[in-house]
Amino acid sequence: MLYIAEDGSGIYGKDRKYKSWHSDAYYKFKNLVPLPYQTKLVYKDENGRLLQTIEKFYGQPGNKVVFRSNGKDQSFDMKDDLIDREILGAALANYPFAEKRDLLFHLLTNEPKIYPMTVKYIGMENLKLGEKTVACHKIQMIPDLGALNIFGAFVPKTYFWYKTDEPYDFIRYEGLESGLGTPYIVIEEQL
Repeated sequence: MLYIAEDGSGIYGKDRKYKSWHSDAYYKFKNLVPLPYQTKLVYKDENGRLLQTIEKFYGQPGNKVVFRSNGKDQSFDMKDDLIDREILGAALANYPFAEKRDLLFHLLTNEPKIYPMTVKYIGMENLKLGEKTVACHKIQMIPDLGALNIFGAFVPKTYFWYKTDEPYDFIRYEGLESGLGTPYIVIEEQL
């Protein structure tokens, strides 16, 4: 299994209020591919009061995903290529960089909704991080918004950069913080 824990805090989300968060995410492996198993994300306000708890349970009876927010459940059909935000950065490190072909998958967001996504290879780029220059692969993630795709030109682009040598470590992210209506941010790995 793969376990990913994340802690963060700051002005976050559509309401642009201070929050702290902690997530625990568990993934099973099938043929060296991590598959979502269970995640839990807890948001608190600046005084430590609970704001929201989000849990996701994958592969439930009937091949379902159960999304639980503050105790209320919603169910979705499980997809073979479904991933969530908690593993997105690690999953994209497995992009077929040598082939440079489009990669298609489904992303479960915390709205909650499932969106078909396409990842396209953009090219090589040297990034300056502090005193170091790092050779990177640059990829773009493009959501299929269904009927809303006509507004796609107004949705900020989402980019990821990974080192050009294996194991293709994450270097940088540019895109929306946590979905439509949230700030455009840049996250960089500290070298």
